Amino acid sequence: MREIHLRWTAQTVANSEYAPIAKIAHSLEVVGHLDIGEKGIRQLIFPHFCEGKGPSDLNEVPFLNVESELDGGQ
Repeated sequence: MREIHLRWTAQTVANSEYAPIAKIAHSLEVVGHLDIGEKGIRQLIFPHFCEGKGPSDLNEVPFLNVESELDGGQ
């Protein structure tokens, strides 16, 4: 297993499918992969939200689905 850090700015992802994420969160740390299935990958993430944004806003991203929230997020 390797640890990687992915960084972005709104400018670097402006023309990509990840652009909506940059409007919601400054960063998303993938803490763990929970499952890999036919519908996609279930991940535990630690987001650092932009002001006024929260977990429910991630559901606006077409390829993301928030299943549940844990205490301790920012």
